[in-house]
Amino acid sequence: MADNLVFQIVFSLIDLVKGTLFNFPLPFVLVLIGTFFRRLISEKLKLKSWMISSFISVYFMLSLILVLAYFVPVFFGLSESLIGLPPPGSGLSEIDLIASFLFHFFRLLLLGVVFSFVVMPFALFGSIVFSAVENKFKTHYLINLALGVFASMLVFFALWLFVFLGFERGVIYLIYFWMS
Repeated sequence: MADNLVFQIVFSLIDLVKGTLFNFPLPFVLVLIGTFFRRLISEKLKLKSWMISSFISVYFMLSLILVLAYFVPVFFGLSESLIGLPPPGSGLSEIDLIASFLFHFFRLLLLGVVFSFVVMPFALFGSIVFSAVENKFKTHYLINLALGVFASMLVFFALWLFVFLGFERGVIYLIYFWMS
């Protein structure tokens, strides 16, 4: 009985690492872009605080992702919804469409702040791993960054699977239906 439990734990951890490796490339590219953006913000605004410059870059990156995730399906669906003529008086005017677009745009910007506060502890953990690997092994910058991203993703997926299972439904609700 106990050996079966040990095997389940070991294979669960192996599957966690495999799942993290499978999902690794896109966040790594986003972190590369965000790191460049954070350095640019630090230089232009003369910010000395890592936390402030990281929060600003995470906010802009997440806001861009949220706006794309919300409005790309809307724009693709808009072309199909205009097939045929709506009955008189039932269609939306241009002012209503613009007002709805602006409302949802600002709602997504506010949601970007909320998600930025959620992502910042993982960014801090990744930065700690990055610094530790850099100081201990003196490896290349991209290897240090990859290990930091991998470690923070591993912690994120472990929390997701073992603590906050099912939170993705809440995230989808927040993006598409909150304040609608």
